[in-house]
Amino acid sequence: NRLVLRADNLIANFDYLKSLQPTAEIFPVLKSNAYGHGLKEVCQILNRTTAAMVVVDSYPEAQIAYRYFRGKVLILGEMPLKAYRYCRRNKTEFVVYNEATLKYLSRYGKQAKVHLFVNSGMNREGIKDLPTFIAANRKYLDRVEVSGLCSHLASADEESILNSDQEKQFGDALDVLRSEGFFPRWIH
Repeated sequence: NRLVLRADNLIANFDYLKSLQPTAEIFPVLKSNAYGHGLKEVCQILNRTTAAMVVVDSYPEAQIAYRYFRGKVLILGEMPLKAYRYCRRNKTEFVVYNEATLKYLSRYGKQAKVHLFVNSGMNREGIKDLPTFIAANRKYLDRVEVSGLCSHLASADEESILNSDQEKQFGDALDVLRSEGFFPRWIH
């Protein structure tokens, strides 16, 4: 089997999605080898767009993105703690799901740009009680740059009561974060 990836179509799709929300940023998610389309190749094509950041799952994928994408890289997946030391902190941001990862990344100070992942109701992973998490980890949060707040909808491609509940919980989490003095650039 052969897969043909048409760069012009990918760019047109990116531009179309961007046109729907011109003030929003689009971070293409390229985990699992760009969902089988070739991480290297998709990164090279995305260099022809305004994409500021791509999202990968792990350090091995980040290594490819570092080499072939000119922008930043957001590592979505949790990794063994020692793997974080190999990441290019000037080019990488990290999703943080728990205290252990936050504590480890805090050793890098403001070079560590983190996106706190809140569990808004999907219940697979993430910070379940943000106020308690902030209270217990304030010293670590103050050392890093909290550059994002994120979550995952249980059913992102359809309207549902669960999504409405999750959106409310996510909005509440953002309010808590801001009330504690953290103003993330990326809310996703």
